Amino acid sequence: MPFAITPHLTDLSDAGLLAAIEAGRALGYRLGVLQASTDGLPVYRRIGFRAMFDYAVYQA
Repeated sequence: MPFAITPHLTDLSDAGLLAAIEAGRALGYRLGVLQASTDGLPVYRRIGFRAMFDYAVYQA
């Protein structure tokens, strides 16, 4: 399993995200990938996601 989900929830958005993850698992998916904003990163870390790499976006 590439990520471990922690059992504590702090709000309904956590519960909704965990429900989506579990639905994916039920369909046989074993890897979750997401792109988090700086503001959203703590939400994903709180439920067990971890950063694998950073990237930069450039706009001309």
